[in-house]
Amino acid sequence: MVADKQLMPFELTICGIDELACHCEAGVTHVLSILDPGWPEPEPLTIFAVNRRLKLHFHDIIESHPGWIAPERWDVELLLAFGRDLTELRDTHLLIHCHAGISRSTAAATLVIAQAQPDRRADDVLGEVVRLRPRAWPNLRILELGDEILGREGEIIEAARAQGLPVEEFKTYGWKGSAAIYSGSNGTLALMNQAPHPNAAKLFINWLLSKEGQTSFQKIMNTPDLVTESMRIDIPKDSIPPERRRAASVNYILMDTPEKSDQEPVNKLLKEIIKNK
Repeated sequence: MVADKQLMPFELTICGIDELACHCEAGVTHVLSILDPGWPEPEPLTIFAVNRRLKLHFHDIIESHPGWIAPERWDVELLLAFGRDLTELRDTHLLIHCHAGISRSTAAATLVIAQAQPDRRADDVLGEVVRLRPRAWPNLRILELGDEILGREGEIIEAARAQGLPVEEFKTYGWKGSAAIYSGSNGTLALMNQAPHPNAAKLFINWLLSKEGQTSFQKIMNTPDLVTESMRIDIPKDSIPPERRRAASVNYILMDTPEKSDQEPVNKLLKEIIKNK
């Protein structure tokens, strides 16, 4: 399904990776590609010149945490700049895709349309996106960042809620059930085989894992978007927001294991769910 050219300065299509081949052969001129970090370039997109593509890499999440990269403001600024340039061209057909064509791509499409038609009501914009992609589940973080950049003062978020789209954020920190826990982020610590100065390396690792080292690590690595709490429980937690601190009464699930890092079963299940809808 393609956006109505009478309502948009260019044609617009939203899809997932599995649909790229058929859409790329249907007169698409430009592509906005949103993929997970490290994901290889889909073969159907190699036919497009560099100046006709924008590639963004982040996960479909609304908050960064160890091993996962959330969309940032500059990502949204880039996709809006890409869409803005298209309004000056003729006979343009923009294809926006993510992995499933449901969350990141529909959020990006919402912002592209809202920017191209600043006087159009946000509920009309969301209605058009749902018409193009009935299973739309726009990424909340992308919508929030775009709403702010476009100066919509929360109108896009409220319109998404009014449409019944699942954009609410669940705060799980106070749940009674088991929560997830990570060993940290911002890199990996390892002792390399045949290191030139093995004793110095061991000394540094010993310090980093000590009370002093983990206190420094926890303080330095915390940002407004990423809360990093040390696994040590015998150091001060003042830099951790109270609602994000580990509770002694909760039985946490350790996520830093090879089994839990493998996303292929999750991707397979998601495809099966979408296929059966």
